[in-house]
Amino acid sequence: MSPRKDAASLLKDYPYDRLGPMLGETASPNPPLLLHVGEPKFEPPAVVQSIIGDHMASWSRYPQVRGTDDLREAISAWLCRRYDLSPSLVDPLTNVLPVFGSKEGLTFAILAAVMRKAEQLPDGVRPAVFIPNPLYHAIFGAVLIAGADPVTVPLTPANGYNPDLSRCAEADLERAAAFVVCSPNNPTASVMDEAEIEAVIRLARSHDFIAIFDEAYSEIYFDAAPAGGLGVAGKVFGSFDNVVVSNSLSKRSGVPGLRGGFVAGDGQFVGTDIYLARAYAGPQVPIALQEAQTALWRDEDHVDAYRDRYRALKAVADSCLGGLPGYSSPQASFFVWLDVGDGAAAARTLWQTQAIKALPGAIMSRPEPDGTLPGKAFVRLPLVYTPDIMEEAFCRVVSVLENLEAA
Repeated sequence: MSPRKDAASLLKDYPYDRLGPMLGETASPNPPLLLHVGEPKFEPPAVVQSIIGDHMASWSRYPQVRGTDDLREAISAWLCRRYDLSPSLVDPLTNVLPVFGSKEGLTFAILAAVMRKAEQLPDGVRPAVFIPNPLYHAIFGAVLIAGADPVTVPLTPANGYNPDLSRCAEADLERAAAFVVCSPNNPTASVMDEAEIEAVIRLARSHDFIAIFDEAYSEIYFDAAPAGGLGVAGKVFGSFDNVVVSNSLSKRSGVPGLRGGFVAGDGQFVGTDIYLARAYAGPQVPIALQEAQTALWRDEDHVDAYRDRYRALKAVADSCLGGLPGYSSPQASFFVWLDVGDGAAAARTLWQTQAIKALPGAIMSRPEPDGTLPGKAFVRLPLVYTPDIMEEAFCRVVSVLENLEAA
């Protein structure tokens, strides 16, 4: 099969389209609890509605590709506060670009990185993109759409669910356009430390590819704030060369429907390469939504409150699921990555008997060269409802898993 036909076939294998047939129908009298999507169920900050209402006239104007000056400056200031960066490192015009949610940011970062590398490679050599496995499905799709070869980096208990760079073949590194990492990780809830992030950046610089850090869950943590790509790049290297991060308000501020995200980092890559790709093909963020996003990036009080909620939800998970042999308390993010032996079978039973819709880890995985799926044994459970509902959900989960173990 040709690479182009192979990509077209793989794109049709969309994870959420596979979920329904895999789970079947539920016969449970319980009210359904939908834990297959990582979507916060909390009320959004009150300021969002009032600001959008105050800018109704903006709907008659096209937004600028680079976003408003205020939004870029708010994001730049947040990056400097969050990662202790010197303002001289973060130029709001060249280092920061608002995007329509983190999915779009990751997609255009990968597309621009592949186009950049294709100009450097000999004719007939396809760029490669290293991707975590398991992973957020948009990353895999973006690599296929960009016309590159995905090279999986398995995240397993043996490596702490973080990428093992020693597994990266030199031939793939030489044609690498990008190396995508996610920390805090979706779905494993693992966190990379500064040394691990630095190693990815050094690899990117030595082979001249882009290190792409998906940091959508950077603000959902329970103890110390996780390190980030720009924080390490600024501290260790004094520049953002070969580094780009993607982040959003969806999890930080509990507003996935607001579609507020950004990419930031390498000035040439963000300010020119991604900018031009989006100028041609990207949807621009409506001005009224940008105004609301600006206010949210400038405020930490609501983020602290959400973080306290997630700490309480983690405590519920620890209490209810802590007795299960496959349970590991999440380091950050709002996911429980639960080893159940056979994730697809467990998810099917959870839905059919208890009306709990969980995401099997196999759906978030891609086959390794030996045919294995790193997430096959797991299910992903997000902490997105109120504590009482999550406690009910976990009680149902425990009842199913205990019965499976007994059988």
